[in-house]
Amino acid sequence: MDRIARTAHAFGLGEKTGLGINPEAAGRIPTRSWYALRYRGQFRVGFTLNMAIGEGDVTVTPLQLAIAYSAIANGGTLYQPQIVRAVETPDGAVVQEFPPRIRRQIEMDPDNLRLVSDALYGVVNDPAGNSVPRARSGARRRRKKPGPHRPATWPRKRMTRSSLGSSGKPRLVLELRASPFA
Repeated sequence: MDRIARTAHAFGLGEKTGLGINPEAAGRIPTRSWYALRYRGQFRVGFTLNMAIGEGDVTVTPLQLAIAYSAIANGGTLYQPQIVRAVETPDGAVVQEFPPRIRRQIEMDPDNLRLVSDALYGVVNDPAGNSVPRARSGARRRRKKPGPHRPATWPRKRMTRSSLGSSGKPRLVLELRASPFA
């Protein structure tokens, strides 16, 4: 469980992004010691299983998921999120640019990173993928993590889906949030 937590934190999950818009929730990536404190030493193997699929006591924000997906797509570089790329005059002249800032390079075997990317691709593009029927809508090929994620500030009845843009050199990370109408 703690190895999963270290990897999740490497991808920016369970920590504030530093976007600078308040308030920002850090979310939670639980560790074995967190469970020991919360459940008074009653650790269960199921906690690790739930954590491994992003459920149970895992809480992350949609922005954290988007940042993590972009790191998967770009080969392991975790960028600082930003809202403004450049300030331009009405005629299009650039007054000030805000270049991308790297938070860190994720130390992960490139083969393992590629395996994760290929698995995300297979979920919606491989005939055996569990989201293939829903994904065959004529849209471009994409990578996706199926299943519910419960962001830190959402009630349990909401879910989000994470997708990367087209395969090859994706340039888009999409977070879809849905909730039932009451």
